[in-house]
Amino acid sequence: MSDWLIKVDGQGNAVGHVPSADVENPLTAAKGDKAWYRAATLTKPAPGTGQALSGPVYDIDAGTITYSLASKDSAVLKQAVASYAENLLAAGVVLSASTVSEGTRFRCDDSAVNRLHALYVAADRLETASQPVSVTFRTHAGVAITVSSAAQCWAIYDEVVGYAAAVLAVSASAQASPPLDPATVSWPSDGS
Repeated sequence: MSDWLIKVDGQGNAVGHVPSADVENPLTAAKGDKAWYRAATLTKPAPGTGQALSGPVYDIDAGTITYSLASKDSAVLKQAVASYAENLLAAGVVLSASTVSEGTRFRCDDSAVNRLHALYVAADRLETASQPVSVTFRTHAGVAITVSSAAQCWAIYDEVVGYAAAVLAVSASAQASPPLDPATVSWPSDGS
């Protein structure tokens, strides 16, 4: 007996398939629940990068259930690239030696960028008013960072925004027609 069965409705149309082990005896089913089955072989290739399974296609006469490979839908790939980019921004960038917090990972999502900009503006206003600047804040990971000038705030802001801009530029390019699989894209280094 075949490993697979094509389920056939009363009009002779394929309506699905089941493993033959799941069907005890279709002839003993209740009168309204009877279904006809045809033995079949299943062909189901493994999808590669940028591919998705398409099907199944039933051929009742030949006794085949066939899946084929197709390119992933453009919208699916675009969403995958956008999600990957957002994950990179949420993970952030490791700050370089040009900042007061070398080696600290700093998120690059919208809220982190907005907070950094607000911190820079506040520090700049304090310096403009000839007041001392000493602000301590914590990163998402809980690392305390103390800045004592608008320039120090700007250095962090500039690095975070620069990384975010690079990720977004690569994301936009990878989403262009035809879109790329995010696993095949050369993303900017996060500095780690």
